[in-house]
Amino acid sequence: MDEDWRRLLAEQTADIAQIKKEVHRVYKYIRGQRLLGYIKIAIIILTIVAGVVYLPPLIRNLVSQLSPLISK
Repeated sequence: MDEDWRRLLAEQTADIAQIKKEVHRVYKYIRGQRLLGYIKIAIIILTIVAGVVYLPPLIRNLVSQLSPLISK
């Protein structure tokens, strides 16, 4: 009976080690996906801010160049 318990304990130890490796991979994947999510949000916010800063002067210049053509 004692030998069965030792064998069972050894199998459980091996299974726990395997589960620990798999859980570590899952945590690593989740961490990577979270980082990529933050990077995507940063890119979206930066493009919106750049559009708000740079587009109005460009539109004003375009309108001022086209206004003589439109008024004729």
